[in-house]
Amino acid sequence: MSEFEKEFYAYLGLLSVRFANMEYYLTSLLSMLLISDDDYLYPLTILENNNLNSNLDSLKKVNKIRGYEEQSISQMISEIRKVKDHRNLFIHGIWHVPKSNDGKFSVTCEKKKIKFEEDKNSRRKTWHHNSFHSYTLSEIKNKISKLDSIIRIQKRLISQIEQDKWEQKF
Repeated sequence: MSEFEKEFYAYLGLLSVRFANMEYYLTSLLSMLLISDDDYLYPLTILENNNLNSNLDSLKKVNKIRGYEEQSISQMISEIRKVKDHRNLFIHGIWHVPKSNDGKFSVTCEKKKIKFEEDKNSRRKTWHHNSFHSYTLSEIKNKISKLDSIIRIQKRLISQIEQDKWEQKF
């Protein structure tokens, strides 16, 4: 395996870890807003099998009631929605070997899902499959950076909620 392949795969692995961290912190934040005491394991068990979109929608609804740092949470939800479309492709896509083209390194990810489209005007039916998406190393690093920023916001909010609950006890 070449050095640039190792570098690509290392960053793809890091990106996968960041997506997992972001989803974990989102669920933790939502759990903390759902309850008023320290037993946030109860909501975690209910939320653990939700998909990312369900948890984002739930957080938005719950925070309308709670009103906790509305601007920060709204901004965070917006940022997560921007990266979530790539998440499934990055996690479940078929990654090809990174290649160099005129000194630029990129990697292609293949999506193997079949998509059905029907044109109602012409009654034409079409099936599409195997879409391909190429990414440069800098694009992957940029996505990692965006996830790092989201995770920092999540950790700050979680820490603040924990601090607020601690202060309410005493």
